[in-house]
Amino acid sequence: MTQRKVVWISGVVAVAVLFGAVVLASPLRRSEAYIQQWVLQKAPLGSTVADVRALIEKQGWKLNYEWRGQNLDASPRNYPYVRGGHIVGAYFGHYQGIPWRADVDAFWGFDDEEKLIDFHIRKSYDSL
Repeated sequence: MTQRKVVWISGVVAVAVLFGAVVLASPLRRSEAYIQQWVLQKAPLGSTVADVRALIEKQGWKLNYEWRGQNLDASPRNYPYVRGGHIVGAYFGHYQGIPWRADVDAFWGFDDEEKLIDFHIRKSYDSL
C-alpha cells in the first residue's frame, strides 16, 4: 500500500471516529426512545414533582412549561401524548442536524397525588 493511500485511509478513519464520538457524546442526538429511557432511569414512573424538578435543575435543562387540569386523560392540545392532571415541561437543548436543527423537549405527567404517571420526549426540527 502506498503512503498516500495510508494517509487517506487514516484521515477517513479519523473523521469517522470523531463524528461517532460527537454523536455518541450527546444523548440529545439519540432517538426519542433512547432519550426517554435514559431520562426514566433518572426519574422513573412514580417519582414526585419535586424529584423531576430537581432532575431538571441538576441537568441544567430549562423548566419552561407547567399545566394543571382536572382530567388525567386530557392534556393541552399542543402537548399531545402526555396524560396527567399536572404536566411539567422542560427544554433539554438543541443540536445541529443535517440539514435541520433539532430541539428536544420533555413532558412529565403527574396524577392527583403528584406521582409521575406518563413521560414523553419530543424532537422538533427546523431549517436554518
